[in-house]
Amino acid sequence: MSPDDPRLHDSGTHPTGTVAQWVSCSSGSVLAKAGVVSLGLSGNVPGYRISRPLSLDHIVIITIAGAGWMEAAGDERRVLGPGSIALLPAGAAHAYGVDRGSWDIAWLNFDGHRRLAGMPTTAVVRPPRSSLAHAISGLAQEHCGPRASEALSHWSALVLLSLRRELSADARVAPEALTDLWSTVAGRLHEAWSLPRLAKTAGCSVDALDALCRRHLGLAPGRHLALLRLRRAQELLIATSLTVVQIAPMVGYPDPFSFSRAFSRWAGCSPIRFRQRFGG
Repeated sequence: MSPDDPRLHDSGTHPTGTVAQWVSCSSGSVLAKAGVVSLGLSGNVPGYRISRPLSLDHIVIITIAGAGWMEAAGDERRVLGPGSIALLPAGAAHAYGVDRGSWDIAWLNFDGHRRLAGMPTTAVVRPPRSSLAHAISGLAQEHCGPRASEALSHWSALVLLSLRRELSADARVAPEALTDLWSTVAGRLHEAWSLPRLAKTAGCSVDALDALCRRHLGLAPGRHLALLRLRRAQELLIATSLTVVQIAPMVGYPDPFSFSRAFSRWAGCSPIRFRQRFGG
């Protein structure tokens, strides 16, 4: 599927009163070479909303003032208050916005086809660990103001340094056995994978596998397996004309009813409704 496919584009509402300072990273720039697509500052008002059915980019959102909300596939709505950072990995559905009051944010989009060390596999909200918001603010204000080349270079370098520091505490290289395990599972999602079978394939105990997955993936092995199944189902719904009855066993569900229930809980709508909205 091409990145230009309109099915993957954002849908958003920007009410009157929404303001933004936007920096699009031009080809050849230091930021673009590192994988940064765009960044900026936004002052958002009630009714502001962004929704992505399949995000092409890794998204970082830092709340400076006020509060907004975030919804990610399979999770309940979470509040994004002052002093919080939201990390939204590419390849999944998410939405965010503000219903009341105001919500001032610094944000950064990173190319989802590039590796971003430390970016979690599922959406995370936590306190910031760096001065990334300050760096984004400085660059955005310089870009929309004087645009002095020396200052732009300074702020760009600070953005990259802050981004690395922000994610460095989360960056862990998974053991080869764990990588091999999930690569094998991803190619055989139609099969039944019990925890003992997963552990045996990885060459460790069930408890050791659980600890490794939680440490390196941020998920228990059963939940990561479910995520692989559902993401593959999402791809098949968008890219093929296979029916729900056909897709269910291909991704490891015994019947279309259990598949539909699991998919609906994860995506927020039924497989059929998802295809109607985002399929060809």
